[in-house]
Amino acid sequence: MKRLLIVNSDPKESSYGGVAPLMRNMHPYLAEAFDVTYLYPKLKHGSWIPNRVSTFLFFLRKRKVMRQYDFVLSHIPEASFVLSFMKQPFGHIFHGNENPMLVSRFKGAMVMSGVFDWMYKHIDKKAAFRYTIGEIFEGRKKIFNPIIRTAKPIPCEQRKGFVFAGRLEAMKQVDRLIAIYSKLPNEIQAENDFYIAGSGTVEEVLKAKARKMGVEDKVHFVGKVPNEEMQTFDSKCRMLLMASTYEGMPTAIAEAMTVGLPVVSTDVGDISCIVKNDKNGFLVPAEFQDEDYIKAICDILGDYDRFANEALKTSVIFDAQKVTQEIVEDIRQLIEK
Repeated sequence: MKRLLIVNSDPKESSYGGVAPLMRNMHPYLAEAFDVTYLYPKLKHGSWIPNRVSTFLFFLRKRKVMRQYDFVLSHIPEASFVLSFMKQPFGHIFHGNENPMLVSRFKGAMVMSGVFDWMYKHIDKKAAFRYTIGEIFEGRKKIFNPIIRTAKPIPCEQRKGFVFAGRLEAMKQVDRLIAIYSKLPNEIQAENDFYIAGSGTVEEVLKAKARKMGVEDKVHFVGKVPNEEMQTFDSKCRMLLMASTYEGMPTAIAEAMTVGLPVVSTDVGDISCIVKNDKNGFLVPAEFQDEDYIKAICDILGDYDRFANEALKTSVIFDAQKVTQEIVEDIRQLIEK
């Protein structure tokens, strides 16, 4: 059996970021085809520059290790950049953030954005395969978020509430979602609480926002929900609400549609590839008006069964086995050559 090395900044068991659940969902099918090993540095999240430098130096020191494998599948630019100067065949998965410095919350991140642009250009030239989960770029093969179904949709009439899932950071604009929820008609609020799943640096600010808007009893901060449990949580709700200023293709949308949840989201990243207006949800412009977002929610509730059924039909493209099989075949063909 051929040996496959998968590299990332975190293990697949991690709950940090959206890459870990993707790796977990792909693992069973990669492990059927290859002898799979994972390699990652042990980092403490929160230290921006030291972690980026440490990650690069870690993989620089691991060149001899990486040469022992038939193929390396990389999820991070630091490892792929090191591999781009080696003869070792490798593939890189772009996870939507074309340049991670553009959405970094750390001071001085913009200074480093040019460095990462240069690194990605080199990776694009040298990688045997380039996949993208996010916006489509020339020369990169589009793949969808692989999801293993862990929950079944429940009847539409038994669902209550709205849900947001993701990091609680300014770019997610959860404060706008709380304000929008507070403006919903009383009868909609009475039937639907708003559940916010996740954690981050603006959590206390958001709680204060809910108090200010007078909806603290209806807006629930449920903390981090493990990905393997998120589908069950989603299945009890009516729809997923998102308002990010920047995204690739959020795992939260794939998980929600897997149990038949329609989505209202800003039209950013590659979300428009999945969410279709008046079909499985609605998209609003990045610079949206609250009234337009509220109308989208009301329109979905007015024809809910149709929207929910369309969302469930859409979810077939996230089937983890089918998504992973494409990558397996690509790697096999390259190794055989």
